[in-house]
Amino acid sequence: MAILRTCCFLALLLLTACGQPYADPATLADSLNPAAVLADLTAAPTLPDAADQFAATLNIDPATVRVRLQSGDCNLCSLRSRPQVASLAGLAVVEAASILNQDDEVSLFIPNFSCTFLYDGTQLTPQRCQHVPV
Repeated sequence: MAILRTCCFLALLLLTACGQPYADPATLADSLNPAAVLADLTAAPTLPDAADQFAATLNIDPATVRVRLQSGDCNLCSLRSRPQVASLAGLAVVEAASILNQDDEVSLFIPNFSCTFLYDGTQLTPQRCQHVPV
């Protein structure tokens, strides 16, 4: 009997730990309310923290979050010094964090939806969320 209780307890722990599965980023955008998502976001000290928060708000796997950076000053200069920001597919969070500059606009996105943060050199502050065609 003790073995059965232990097995049931372990099964319950596994079910609790697994939680609900992530939402599918490819089909999620239509169900999102940009104002509601923005209201759930707060300032974050690092890009990985902002991306984790974005992923948690959307209930998506954090590994699926992509990043676009836009320079706060000279876009052409930024492309010369950081050519990877021109990628249409965006950047992985780790790669974007390594080239993030003060005053960059940081867009965290999934297909057809993005939220933009402003990086002031110490934190990323959410600015807007929107449905996007691409």
